[in-house]
Amino acid sequence: MPVRPGTDSALAMGLIRWLLENGGFAADFLSLPSQAASDAVGDAGHTNATYLVITQVGHPGQGRFLRKFDLGLSEVDADDDGPMVMAGGAVTPADVAARGDLFVSDTFLLPDGSEIAVASSLSLLRDAALEHTLAEYATECGIPEARIVDIASRFKAAGRRAVVDCHGGMMSATGFQAAFGIQMLNLLAGSMNRTGGSSHGGGKFNGFGTGPRYDFASFPSMRKPKGVFLSRSRFPYEKSTEYQNRVAAGESPYPAAAPWRKLAPPVLTEHLASALDGYRNWITGGFRQAGRGQAHAQRSRSVSPAALGGCGRRGCDRTRCRAYRRSAGIPRGSQRCRDEPALASSVDRSRDKHIAAKHLIGAAKRLTPGGRCPSSYKVGRQSGLSIGGSGAFV
Repeated sequence: MPVRPGTDSALAMGLIRWLLENGGFAADFLSLPSQAASDAVGDAGHTNATYLVITQVGHPGQGRFLRKFDLGLSEVDADDDGPMVMAGGAVTPADVAARGDLFVSDTFLLPDGSEIAVASSLSLLRDAALEHTLAEYATECGIPEARIVDIASRFKAAGRRAVVDCHGGMMSATGFQAAFGIQMLNLLAGSMNRTGGSSHGGGKFNGFGTGPRYDFASFPSMRKPKGVFLSRSRFPYEKSTEYQNRVAAGESPYPAAAPWRKLAPPVLTEHLASALDGYRNWITGGFRQAGRGQAHAQRSRSVSPAALGGCGRRGCDRTRCRAYRRSAGIPRGSQRCRDEPALASSVDRSRDKHIAAKHLIGAAKRLTPGGRCPSSYKVGRQSGLSIGGSGAFV
């Protein structure tokens, strides 16, 4: 299906809505609130579908699971503390109930006499799915409503052998939500860890090790990656030259011009956008191998600071100005760059990389339907909403 890039979550929510409205979910499986309950009936696992969530507006625990300690049945953080479910209309610890009620939205009195509103996890998922119509989901993801209904119907018919899969939770700005929504379909079907269903991967093929013909893991003159990811991942902002330069200039180093992710893995949606914006580095290597970037770079060696408009003042050619100031290490707001001819070589390098990045966007346009700019660049620089591909829906 030609899902509009970055809208996989809309397709997933459309399917979820239809399945919940038409009994396309494994109720017996979803009602199991604990592994003990699952073992008792010989099932493969359990979910939190029946766990009660505090929905009382203004309550300090709003949004979290209702737990034993809320009812005085346990101490806070005690080993025997745990979530609660509604079983036959009675609030019951999840580890005691044989089954829980799937769709709950109710209020009851706490031991202190106060009233609290709760809802089951599955009920909240249904509420979220009902926020939009199937027609709206269809318009968003570009798949006709009739096609969504057809897929959902076939998914329901497959029962607990129905399975979906996807690639990558970080392939777009909303990739995590898309992957989460798609995997939610497996939970609704009850196919997790069952024959013919979905299970954790058993490994992968290593295509970069020592092979019978090539060894991509180690070879003469091999250049290993180094430096900071274009997405500014796995690197603290406080160790960056941007931070150090701003501190040295007497400026507040916060906020950074774009997010830094000290712990997160590389974010693919930021690579192209960051390279084109020159933050923090331009891409060069990949294009010079193709020859075009190198040829244009050679023709740009005579570029001077003045030609780049690198005055450092607000209102000048922003792209060129920022490219020059950052490559030269000149702080924001400075008006010294026209008076620094010694930095021309830095400008030349920045200009070369700028040209190479321009070739990247040109190549990407040729590979994109309709010759449009890659959506990951639009995402990063326009709305912050994902319109880049998040993965394949199977």
